[in-house]
Formats: sequence, C-alpha cells, structure tokens
Amino acid sequence: MPLIPDHVRAHVDAEGPRPGADHPHRPRRAVPVQLPKSSLAALSRLSPWRSPAAAAAEWLCVAVTIAAAVAIDHLLVTAVAIVVIGARQHALMVLGHEAAHYRFLPDRRCNDWVAELFVAWPVFMSARYFRITHTPHHQHLGDPEDGNRRAWRTHTPEGALRPDWTYPKTRSQLLALLLRRAIGITGVLWIMRFFVAPLVLGRPWWEIVSQYGYHGLLIAGITAGGLWPQVLIYWLLPYVTWHILAQHVRLICEHSGPISDQPGYGLTRSTHPGWLGRFLLLPRHIGYHLEHHWFPSVPWYNLPALYELLSTDEGFARHANVQSSIPASLSQCLDS
Repeated sequence: MPLIPDHVRAHVDAEGPRPGADHPHRPRRAVPVQLPKSSLAALSRLSPWRSPAAAAAEWLCVAVTIAAAVAIDHLLVTAVAIVVIGARQHALMVLGHEAAHYRFLPDRRCNDWVAELFVAWPVFMSARYFRITHTPHHQHLGDPEDGNRRAWRTHTPEGALRPDWTYPKTRSQLLALLLRRAIGITGVLWIMRFFVAPLVLGRPWWEIVSQYGYHGLLIAGITAGGLWPQVLIYWLLPYVTWHILAQHVRLICEHSGPISDQPGYGLTRSTHPGWLGRFLLLPRHIGYHLEHHWFPSVPWYNLPALYELLSTDEGFARHANVQSSIPASLSQCLDS
C-alpha cells in the first residue's frame, strides 16, 4: 500500500497524539488490508475541535427546529420537526459512539466527561457503559464473544439468531419490524434501561451520583419552567420514534443479510448515502462501517480519507461491500 496520497492527506487533520496501531478496540483477527503505520497514525490523529463543533451544530439544528415548529404551530411542521430532531438525536448518539472509542477528544478523561454531558446523557446513553459491550463487538465481531449479542439481544443463549435479526426478510416483514420498533415502546425501554444501567452494572458511586444528579437537575428545571409539553413533543417523542427507526435502519445496513463470501469482508457492509440519507439516517460518516471496524482508531471526520486510501487496494476495491444508498443496502437484506 502507498503512503497517503496528497489528495487524501489534505483531508487528514494534523492535531493530536495517539497513533492507531495500538488502539484497544482493534479487531483480534488480521484485516485483509494492512496500512503503513505512518498512514494509520496520520489518519488516527485527533482534532480537539472537530467533534465538539459537530455536537454544537447538531444542538443548533435542534434549537432552530424547535423554534420554527413552536412559531408556526402547524401539525405538518411539528411532524417534520419530530423527524429532524430524532435524526439529530441519532447524530448525537453517533458522536457518543465516537467517545466510546476515545475519538471525541484527545484527552481521554475530557473525552468521557465532555461527551457524557453534551452528547450522550441528553440522548439517554453513556459512552462509558456503551464501551463495555462495544469493545468486544469490535474485538470479536461475529464470534460468540461479540458484544452486540449482549447489547442488542441478537442471538439466543444457544447461539442462534433471533427472528428479528434473521435475514433475508420479505419487504412486508422488514417494514413491520421497523414500524414495531418506531411506535414508541422500544424507545421507552431504552430510556428505562439507561436509568437502571449504573445500578445493574455496579458502577462507582461518583458515576451514579453524577448521572442521576444531571438528570435530576434537568427534571427540576423542566418542571419549574412548565416545559413538559414541549419536552414531550420535541424531545421524547422524536427519541422514541424517528431516532429509534434510524438506529435500526443503520444496524440492519451494517451487519445484516448476505454481505460477502470473501474472508475478512463478510461481516460488515458500508453505506455511503447522499446528503439526505446522511442527514436523516446515517450522520457523521457512520455509514463508513467496514472502514471503521477495520481501523477503529480513525475518527469519523477522517473516514472518507480512509476509504479513499483503502480503495487504492485491489482486493478492497473488488471485495468490499460498499453501497451508495440506504435502499441499496437494505435491498441486500430482502428476499429476492
């Protein structure tokens, strides 16, 4: 493999320490394409501002959307706002996923606390807790130790795929699954799970106090301001509907259905949609999923550059399952 070409290097940030070869979430199996250490180190350098700026942009979009919906006060505008806000909640969770990989900020302690306060806890996620199951998902993808089996209950205790995670499906089966997830029950269960997680996991007292104190202050402020109707419509309703839908569409695109029969390529699909697909369903380059699994040290803003570099490899160009739209990825999970 060559070093990073000039046209790719232009997209690679120069700030931050920590090369990627020793990242704790790297897969235990060797990946089919090995990058030179200098290339991987360059792609893995962290910017101290890119992820915080992305989080600020997502919150600004939420604020503008809520302000517009309240000012116009029309049912159709409210429906659009629910979709937009649910998509932004998904984007915040994607940035929380970056923090779980220590990719949000260069300093790991700041990485965890800043991400919890501004992108994870507001969407009922903890980067620290997510890391517990997500680390073995990366290290043992497709094996019994894969953390997704625990996090998403994808398999029975005997190791068989559960019906919801068995593909291919018919179009009507897939539609019914997504509608069932998006009607609200799954989202409510996610919120409940978030609040009991620190107790179930036996987390340190200071984590428990800080998390409960954070949401206690929010609840007190919302109550004092009489803002519960707005919170229910413009935060909780988007969360349990469009946000949950986006999560499951993404998960299906990533690992479901036949992907490739080539060793090393068969467990992860990448989806690189247009701007609308990115805005509504696959934000912050989360669709670059094969690239991310092979090299989890590379932050989200360098994944397109990583893809360009990998695409210069003949094997990757031939065998990687990279789709240019969400419908194209979902179609591979359907009965022909």
